[in-house]
Amino acid sequence: MNTRTGINPSEKIIRLDNTALSAFRRCPAEFGWKHILHLVPKTESESEHPPLALHYGIAWHAAMDALYETGDLNATITVFEKAAEGLAEDPKNRKTVGRGIQDLHDYALIYENELEHTELIDNEILVNMPITLEDGWILEYVGAIDKLIKVRDKLKVLDHKTLGYITMFTPMAYELSNQLTGYGVIIRDFYGIEDAVTVEADIVGVTRTKPPSEFLRPEIIVNDHCADEWILDIKTTAEMMLTAWKLGSLPKYGHDACTQFGRLCAYHQLCTAGPKTQPRVIEAGYAELPWDPGERN
Repeated sequence: MNTRTGINPSEKIIRLDNTALSAFRRCPAEFGWKHILHLVPKTESESEHPPLALHYGIAWHAAMDALYETGDLNATITVFEKAAEGLAEDPKNRKTVGRGIQDLHDYALIYENELEHTELIDNEILVNMPITLEDGWILEYVGAIDKLIKVRDKLKVLDHKTLGYITMFTPMAYELSNQLTGYGVIIRDFYGIEDAVTVEADIVGVTRTKPPSEFLRPEIIVNDHCADEWILDIKTTAEMMLTAWKLGSLPKYGHDACTQFGRLCAYHQLCTAGPKTQPRVIEAGYAELPWDPGERN
């Protein structure tokens, strides 16, 4: 299955995952640099290990796989330690191997009762859902879904997240999550499920210097109405992408998009460079590395 995001004019296919979808909705220029030209900073492409937050999240996901597959906490900790090898030092002393081990103990205790009654249906599910657009184009929405489980005969989709910042509004922020809703939609389509599906963001919030971390499980219910609305929304966004691409203009939204999460966008230097200097900026600071959700682990 081809899961690289981007626009393929020869096949009239636009392929998106939640990362690409969010990039366009945040700033079309960012989408163009990363998902059409496939550019990433050389520091990212040449690094032996992913950035701290991503690496920690990968290790936590690996541990969750082990826990739900085996139910063995000791084996889970071993998997986490191996996946976290080479983890960069956290200047805030939060996303560390020691914290991860403590959080795994706490997670197993907090969800002990549910884990005892959980059946793992599928793990790390890579799915592709085709959606018909105008003028013969096809939108392929791809997703790497963490888990489909059954808890006391109730189906649930779990999406594990490691967050460094949680507020009183965090659970509400997931009520309209395009990512979680999309996972529910494609799981219903992939498995032919007619009933509503519960999708939970399984969050560990590494928000304090010292344990305990915060554990949240905001959920959404994906039914027929929710699925129809999500499909219409993503079709609208995809048509906007194609219109911008055909016009040869992916607008720069600036300001908020440039400094989201208190960090400067990785493509700010490209957006501020003139057309004549952009090739030199690309050669000096960027490499070509397509985004492929099927290869992220």
